[in-house]
Amino acid sequence: MSSNSLESIVGRENVEESCVIPGVPVAHPVEVDQARELFKLASSEGQKLLLLGKGSKLGWSCLANRPDFALSTSRLSGIIEFEPGDGTLTALAGTSMEELNSTTRGAGLTITPDVPRPETASLGGVIATGASGSDRLAMGPGRLHVLGTRVLQPNGEVTRSGGNLVKNVTGYDLMRLYGGSFGCLALVTEASLRLGTVPEGTIVLSMDFDELETALGAAEDVLAARVSPRAVTLENQLHPGQWSLHVVLSGRLAHIEFELDRLAQLLKSPRVSRETAADELKCRLRDLEPDSRERAVLHVGVQPSRLRPTIAALLDGLGPSPRAEFLLQPGIATVDVGLEPGSSPPGPDTLLFLSRTLRASGASTTLRVDRPMGMELAADPDDPLRSSLMERLRATYDPSRLLCTRPPLGGLR
Repeated sequence: MSSNSLESIVGRENVEESCVIPGVPVAHPVEVDQARELFKLASSEGQKLLLLGKGSKLGWSCLANRPDFALSTSRLSGIIEFEPGDGTLTALAGTSMEELNSTTRGAGLTITPDVPRPETASLGGVIATGASGSDRLAMGPGRLHVLGTRVLQPNGEVTRSGGNLVKNVTGYDLMRLYGGSFGCLALVTEASLRLGTVPEGTIVLSMDFDELETALGAAEDVLAARVSPRAVTLENQLHPGQWSLHVVLSGRLAHIEFELDRLAQLLKSPRVSRETAADELKCRLRDLEPDSRERAVLHVGVQPSRLRPTIAALLDGLGPSPRAEFLLQPGIATVDVGLEPGSSPPGPDTLLFLSRTLRASGASTTLRVDRPMGMELAADPDDPLRSSLMERLRATYDPSRLLCTRPPLGGLR
């Protein structure tokens, strides 16, 4: 694709070469009409198009074809409407999650999902990758807080689903379909979100363990207690071989003090962080999710009741003393394994072996790296039903195969 063609639509200052896929120019539209013209250009010239936001999660996806050019929404940003009284906000897709948080925080409101490194995550990218944050245990998956979307389809048509009101029930819930589609169906250009209230206070309880089994037992005791934590996290990033359990309590001060008393008796003298120290620790825990731009990451999800056998199978599959750091969220039953920087990520055969081994526990496994992967990791041949559904959706939305991204191993999430 000639950069001149892209520059004629978005201007020279809004075209650059991709730092992830050499030789692929990236166009940054600043208006939705420019994005539509880029779609028309790709369609008329039979070009393959890669959609991205700020690129922080680009390596979570796969490529069906090498793109001729990329369209980034990073400069298609800004808040369209903010209604504190209704608890809703509408913004363009390229707006960073940090900007959304900064806008709402002053009004006593907060954004869900509370994603890692919000300054590098765009609203559209969070929706497209189906990302959830450290608050998923308390707030549920991020897609449940999307009230409506406006999308640009491959045929150039702009469509809406849902709305910008909490009780809006107009039309089909197509915004749920776009969540986790990784840009293989349409380009999300704007979205409306349901907001929550900023908690009165936050308390974090922490304990260290020498064995994972003991740490998991403590986490299970917390989850079985009559409390409502914002997050329950197990990590070994700071001290290899030592596991740290962190329980984040947020909400009304009187309520979290009551929960603190209950958990202090259960955990037997945990470390307690309050006020500024608690807020700082909560942010550190939020950002513990390994960054796939810096290291290869294995992401595993399973039903909570099957977490223990899944972890056992994962550790067995990785072999003795894996060069990796682990982040476990027992309440939502996810495991992120950040492989040592510079080490080779698992190849297709190893990943498929892990996937099939973990499937006995009902788990799904995806590999996240610093750039889109090849089609050999796009879908597990042992799961033809999910792959068939994904292909039917792509055939409906994008019959000409204009968009070249695919969801990762395991299909749509």
